[in-house]
Amino acid sequence: MKTTEKPKNNLEKFRGIFFQIGLIISTSLTFLAFEWTTPVYVADLPKPDIEVEGDFDIPIITYRSTPVKPEIKPIAPKVDPSKINIVKIDPIDPTPNPDPIVDPDPVFDPNKWTKPEVVEPEEAPVPIAEVMPEFEGGAAKLFEYLSRTLKYPELAKSTGIQGKVFIQFVVDKKGKIKDAKVIQGINALLDKEALRVVESMPDWTPGRQHGKPVSVIYNLPISFKLK
Repeated sequence: MKTTEKPKNNLEKFRGIFFQIGLIISTSLTFLAFEWTTPVYVADLPKPDIEVEGDFDIPIITYRSTPVKPEIKPIAPKVDPSKINIVKIDPIDPTPNPDPIVDPDPVFDPNKWTKPEVVEPEEAPVPIAEVMPEFEGGAAKLFEYLSRTLKYPELAKSTGIQGKVFIQFVVDKKGKIKDAKVIQGINALLDKEALRVVESMPDWTPGRQHGKPVSVIYNLPISFKLK
C-alpha cells in the first residue's frame, strides 16, 4: 500500500522564499502602523444670534483744558475820614547819644581782689624715673610698716590661703598715693587687705626726672605666709 504524504524535499527548496515573504509582510505592517493617522473631528461651535456688520463711527476724543481760576479783586474797606486820628511824632535828633553813665558795682572792691589760682594740668605718670620714689626711711621702714599694719584675715588663715598679691599705685609729685589697684591677686580677702594697707600708707618721697618731681607708677608685692 502506498502512502499519500508528499516528500519533504519539495518544501525545503522554498524555505528561503517563505522567509523573505514573511519578512516583507511584517515590515509593511509595521510601516503602515506608524503612518496610520486617526482623523480629527472639529466640532462646529454655534454661531451667535446677533451679527453686527457695517462701519462704526468712532467718537472724537477731546482733552480738558486747564481750568482758569477766576480773578478776584480785593475790595478796599471804606474808611470814614472823620474817625482818623493823626499822631504827631517828635523829630529825631541826628546827633549821637552821649556815653551812658555806668554806676560802679558797690559789691566789687578792687582792694579785696585776689589773683585766681592757676591749676597746672597733671602730667601722665611715668613707669621709670631717674630717681624713683621711696618710702620714708627706705625699704627697711617699708617692710616694718607692712609687717606692723598688715592683718591676716581669719577666714583665709583658717582655710590655709596664702601667696603674694601685687599692688600697683602712683606716687604723684607731692608723694601722695593715688590710683591703687590689684594687678595680680590670690583671694578676695587677701586682695582687699593688701589694697587697704597700700592706700593707708604715709606720703613717699616723690620721684624726680631732670631735677623736677614727677608722678611715677610703682608696683609693690605683698606676701601672705602662714607659719
